[in-house]
Amino acid sequence: MKRAREDAPRSIAEFDARDAREISWGSAEVIALSDLTIENMSSLEDFRARSAQLLGSLL
Repeated sequence: MKRAREDAPRSIAEFDARDAREISWGSAEVIALSDLTIENMSSLEDFRARSAQLLGSLL
C-alpha cells in the first residue's frame, strides 16, 4: 500500500488471497532457492538503485 501500486490489495483478505495464489504458482520455492534477492519495499527509484548495485557487484 505504501508503494501506491494500482494492483495493491485493499484489505488483509485480498492480500492473503493474492499471497496464496502466488505461492500456488511456486513463487515461494523459487525465492527460497535463490542465491541473491532484492528487497522491493520502497520506491521504483530505490528498486532500480538496489538492482544496479547488485548487478554491479556481479560484474
